Amino acid sequence: MVVMEKFYQELGHLFYAVASVDKKIAKEEISELKRCISEQWLHFEDTTDEFGMDAAFQIEAVFEWLEDRDEKADFAFHEFEEYFNGHKKIFNDKVKSMVFNTCEKIASSYGTKNKAEQELLSKISVLFK
Repeated sequence: MVVMEKFYQELGHLFYAVASVDKKIAKEEISELKRCISEQWLHFEDTTDEFGMDAAFQIEAVFEWLEDRDEKADFAFHEFEEYFNGHKKIFNDKVKSMVFNTCEKIASSYGTKNKAEQELLSKISVLFK
């Protein structure tokens, strides 16, 4: 249970980094994140938190917490990167594909991907190799 909660929390860091890398978070990016959570991550597996809620909602909770604190994208990405490097067994090809797909959807949700978003997506791609 704790392992998956932490996993989702770290995804919240990564998805926040993607949304905030250009120093602004568009409402379309938040809407896309929520859509990805409900359509993809809630169905990924069935861990619940101590309140009986699907642990995948930790993604949104961490994202909102980072947004409220106005954290930098670099900080959020670094947090995810450290987690990823210490927990590579969790990230099989299917998981990496799902994570990257969500990142791409967030980055593309508000028009075209800008340079900062493209650079971060490239960084994620390299990390996942």
